[in-house]
Amino acid sequence: MKLLQLIALTLFMLAANTAVAQETTVKDSLYTATYNELKELYIKRLGSEAYKEHLRLRRNFYHKTNLKSDKWSLLRPDPIAWVEQNLAETDFFSVFEAQQEWDAFKMAEIKEFEKNKEYHRKLRMAIFKLGPEILRDLLDDI
Repeated sequence: MKLLQLIALTLFMLAANTAVAQETTVKDSLYTATYNELKELYIKRLGSEAYKEHLRLRRNFYHKTNLKSDKWSLLRPDPIAWVEQNLAETDFFSVFEAQQEWDAFKMAEIKEFEKNKEYHRKLRMAIFKLGPEILRDLLDDI
């Protein structure tokens, strides 16, 4: 009797392990396929003129604030209000100049998003389905 219980328990455990292994394989395959697709789109994004212009304008604006990158959070939610209060510490000649550069950056951001919308859409879907680790893995890899 105990032998039959042991055999039944062993068969149950084997069946459970097989199901878990199959589920893991399917998840790994989905992750790998999604990751490879995102990687290709991300590399394409990095090479796009829209992304390069967006990055250039962002760097230029933040550079002129004279803040170290760990202090950029001070610019949220309204960087122009911060510039207005701290104009003397920045490399902007006027608040108007800062506003123009910020507006150009935001327009470039919209353009970059439009030009690379497939990447942004698939990234959102991947994070929703697979978790934020996929973005971390992508950024670590490239």
